[in-house]
Amino acid sequence: TGVPTPSRLIELNLSLQAAIYSSLSYSSIMCVNPNSASEPKLAKHDQWVKSFDLDAFTVDMKNLGDELEKNQGPADVRHLNKMIMWSNACALVGTLTMGFGVNIVAICALSTFTFSRWTMIAHHTCHGGYDKIHPNKNRWNRFKFAIGSLWN
Repeated sequence: TGVPTPSRLIELNLSLQAAIYSSLSYSSIMCVNPNSASEPKLAKHDQWVKSFDLDAFTVDMKNLGDELEKNQGPADVRHLNKMIMWSNACALVGTLTMGFGVNIVAICALSTFTFSRWTMIAHHTCHGGYDKIHPNKNRWNRFKFAIGSLWN
């Protein structure tokens, strides 16, 4: 197997979205009596579940993850550093404009700083996204990130 084609990635994404949306459906079959002799009737938008190959989907997701992990490298570290720079810039702009009273610039800059720190930097680090590729293993490791204080 090679790198998945864009159309295959779209197909996998749509399958995953369908699985998520069907689980939110009000016509869920979770409350069916387990002793019932008849098979529950699926809603029209849930018919795909009958032919969904979970094993093949699992293999596809594993292969995609392996392929993406192989492609990690210095470009990902440069991207992380760029996101940190922009996040710090937002913090600086927000902090410097707070003194002007309640204003949209400070609000947007500080909220973007907070959001980017949690969603783009901490989230990926805590899940081990930089464990194997970042040269600073003491900071960018899932088991060491955000532990301690600013001085150690």
